[in-house]
Amino acid sequence: MKINTDYQLIEWFESKKILLQTWKISSNSLDQEQFKNEMIKLVVLIESKRPLAIIINMTEFEFPVAPTTQEWVNVYINSKIAQIACDKVAFVVSHDLFTKISVEQTLKEAEAMAFESKYFKNIADAEKWV
Repeated sequence: MKINTDYQLIEWFESKKILLQTWKISSNSLDQEQFKNEMIKLVVLIESKRPLAIIINMTEFEFPVAPTTQEWVNVYINSKIAQIACDKVAFVVSHDLFTKISVEQTLKEAEAMAFESKYFKNIADAEKWV
């Protein structure tokens, strides 16, 4: 199963029970509400597929997530990940400093959640870990 939008591609790998979210370079044109709408698409798949692990490829993600949106991600998205008993969330991170900082801030707030998260430089390393 795939969801392909202007900003992201979400793929489900049934045999591994892994969800892969890949942000596109066009993510730099998102606004905060559009970002939330894109994240809701991820939640729909999380709830229906109940992955054991999630890989979020952010190498082309260039959208600075506002602090209020970071809080929304923690309340709405990260809580859903924790509820379904997903064990691991791997982040393949962007090289853009400001984007990376906003992602890291969001994850720091999520540390109390019931899943383990880790940063990677490439998808292959993330797949090995999950």
